[in-house]
Amino acid sequence: MKKTIATMTGGFLLAILFVSLAAAKETPSVALKPTAKTDQGWVKRFESEVENMNKGNVDLLMVGDSITQGWEGAGKTVWDNYYPQRKPINLGISGDRTEHVLWRLDNLPLDKIKPKAAVVMIGTNNIGHNSSSPKEAALGVKAIVERLEKAYPEMKQLVLYVFPRGATPEDGMRKKVDEINSYLPELLQGKPNVTLLDLNAKFLDADKNLPDEIMKDKLHPGTYGYEIWAAAMEPTLTKFLDEKNPAVEPKDKLNDKRKDSDKLWWKEMHEKDAAEMEKGEAQFLMVGDSITHGWDGHKGLM
Repeated sequence: MKKTIATMTGGFLLAILFVSLAAAKETPSVALKPTAKTDQGWVKRFESEVENMNKGNVDLLMVGDSITQGWEGAGKTVWDNYYPQRKPINLGISGDRTEHVLWRLDNLPLDKIKPKAAVVMIGTNNIGHNSSSPKEAALGVKAIVERLEKAYPEMKQLVLYVFPRGATPEDGMRKKVDEINSYLPELLQGKPNVTLLDLNAKFLDADKNLPDEIMKDKLHPGTYGYEIWAAAMEPTLTKFLDEKNPAVEPKDKLNDKRKDSDKLWWKEMHEKDAAEMEKGEAQFLMVGDSITHGWDGHKGLM
């Protein structure tokens, strides 16, 4: 009788264990469960994102938290230099974690736009608020990338390593961020439209400390930090947006006239230069704009 009771008890406990494991397996991490916020500031900003997206005409998405929203604060002058002509929309909201971004992506009118590229930088708040482990935060990043892939199969995504936080490499938050980033290459591999970019070394000094002039609070970039960020992304974004750099595109000005006459002055100058070069006597070239042209007025110094 005792043996029977023991056997039944053991089987019952084993059944409970199996049920518990199955439930745990079915329950998604907080970082993967789309979740809305209810505070007025968050709701108001989300509504403004909906309104802006409904207008259409968006080529570039900036997806993230307060660091991305900061393009409208400390990064505004940098933003104004790099992005307005690129038809962007700033989808950063302060305090957001991966689960909040997932909810927004599920509830924004994504069908109203056909963006060419997205920049994704998210995850620091997951470990900052202790709501998720670094691995769960990284899985949240992956879920966001895949949600964007589903909405825009042809869109290019530039996924950034979570920016460094904490003053030194020994800082606990720095280590957690580094752990998030360590999972991203494997999680995002095999995605042809996704580029993973590590900018973090550009924010750090030689000893891997985070300088005040880049991130004074050791989390959010200052204006200089946003300049570093924008400049580092520029080659990739130019490619993703299929842009041509006018500075490297040949352009003739043969039909340009002076404001005060019909004289084709640029054509005349070009033909004069060509005639001189035809003589084959030149041994030294001075190439430039009006500054170089100015030597014609100072030939005695040449």
